Amino acid sequence: MRQGKIKFSMRLSNIKIKNKLILSFVLVVFIPVLFVGVFLTDNMKKNAMEQSVREAKGDVDRIESELLEILELSELIENKIIADLKVYEIISREYCDALEIFRNYSSYTTLSDYEITYRDIEDIRIYVENSTLLDNLDFMQATDEIKNKKWYQKAVEANGKITCEYYYDKIKNKNFLAINRYYRNTKNKAVIMILVDIDYLVSLIEDETFETMIIDNNGNIIVSKIPDEIGTNINDLEEVDFNNEQGLWVTNYRGKRSQMIVHTVTNNKVNEQMQIVAAFPIEKILKSANQASMLGLSVILISLTTATILIIIFSNGFAKRIKQIRNDMNRVSQGDFGNVSVINGDDEIGQLSRNLNTMVKSIKDLMAEITDMHEKEQEFLINQEKIRFEMLANQINPHFLFNVLESIRMKAHLQGEKEISNIVKLLGQLIRRNLELTNDIVSIEEELKFVESYFTIQKFRFGESISYDIKVEESLEKYCILPLIIQPIVENSIIHGIGVKGGNGHVLIDIRRINDYLSIVIEDNGIGMEKEKLKELKESLMGKDSTNNRIGLKNIEERIHFYYGSSYGLEIDSDIDIGTKVTILLPDERVDTIESIDNR
Repeated sequence: MRQGKIKFSMRLSNIKIKNKLILSFVLVVFIPVLFVGVFLTDNMKKNAMEQSVREAKGDVDRIESELLEILELSELIENKIIADLKVYEIISREYCDALEIFRNYSSYTTLSDYEITYRDIEDIRIYVENSTLLDNLDFMQATDEIKNKKWYQKAVEANGKITCEYYYDKIKNKNFLAINRYYRNTKNKAVIMILVDIDYLVSLIEDETFETMIIDNNGNIIVSKIPDEIGTNINDLEEVDFNNEQGLWVTNYRGKRSQMIVHTVTNNKVNEQMQIVAAFPIEKILKSANQASMLGLSVILISLTTATILIIIFSNGFAKRIKQIRNDMNRVSQGDFGNVSVINGDDEIGQLSRNLNTMVKSIKDLMAEITDMHEKEQEFLINQEKIRFEMLANQINPHFLFNVLESIRMKAHLQGEKEISNIVKLLGQLIRRNLELTNDIVSIEEELKFVESYFTIQKFRFGESISYDIKVEESLEKYCILPLIIQPIVENSIIHGIGVKGGNGHVLIDIRRINDYLSIVIEDNGIGMEKEKLKELKESLMGKDSTNNRIGLKNIEERIHFYYGSSYGLEIDSDIDIGTKVTILLPDERVDTIESIDNR
């Protein structure tokens, strides 16, 4: 089994890329698209049906939103009427004559104002069980005939909730949606009736592509595109099987198998809810889906034929570009960096070609950089040897000097001069360290011990006129740095700064982390430097000047650059008669092992 897989993989690998592209197109595009096309054609009918249902539901939701706005508006108006003290006075009062009634009616026009303001509302009436009232357009007696009407009884039974139903008004000879509410806060029973114009409600559904109706809780049709059906009961329509439960139903509607959506308009302040009914014939929807399916299959076949032709053309061009970049890579692999062509385009092949050219350029630059670094390293090593030679040339024979110092120390010790003995010992250690300078890194703790030895010698020379402070941030004592980069700067501070100025001098060494750097600050209160002299000093650190009075700083700067990189080194600030501040900037990287710079 495994050998069969290996053979198949080998055969596939041996196929030319042009043929691979065509084979991939057949396997990945042609066959799947044919399969998907047939599958989609089968599902298109279902999708068309679902789309029709979604559209119908969207239309139903829109109609529901409009109805809810009307109900909320009616509720708002009825709340205002119930809260109106003038209405309360009119319907609660016992009248003695018609003139008194007329005066009260004529002074109250709010209901008429509502009818004018809101175009959806055609009439507002208040039916009152007050035998002393006279009927007008706004206030009417709730006679026994009125009280026996179902709409009146439902409103009373709802006890303050809204009731909605179809209503035919004999006075206006029109069909209405009646929104009724029992006025229960008076000593005389009353029912508020708001009549919404059916023509306005019809305008909500007349543009719908589906047959849509609005019915009340009893099944009476309030709104329909067919005027003759308004006022009839949906269950009485011929060839209509109606299920009043909310949901989506497949049923017989006007003799055709149809999808029917029944949606209840929900409002918690309405006692009996209305329903929106939308129906659409399945046959009509499937007819469109079948036409779309045939069109889809035709488009798929045409597309596949066109794609087959295009993939052949494309594979030829693609194979040609691949061959070109293959030849370029062969030349580069053989060390020929001068004849690499550029393939145009922003696709992967074009990017690969540009990356190849970039790589060739990087190799050339790297070779040049390596050559340059080698030259600089040789120059640095030569300068180091030159510095060491100059230092040694100015010294007495080291062994002779150490022997003499040791003799002086022992004699001073035997004579009880312990301070002189200790100073001579420190001086010997100091000279030995300078002469035996290596490139091995040391800890800050060890380097500062050497600096403190130097301070001890200087305090012996100058007494209390020299003072110093060393501040090291916690956990930095074990941080490793290059040797002999702090003491020469301290020596410069004392000799060229404090020594020239005279008086009491102070040197501060402050070591801490700042951002991504390890900062070592050596600051004195010596004579300082003028701006021009400071500028010359900074230029000498960047240039080739290596005069004797600057060789120490120059050496430190070069060693830091060589070991850590050109991003690190010395920063010098100075003000005349104020002092000089030298900052050594090193990378903030913890080093726990000691290694030679020569091994980096």
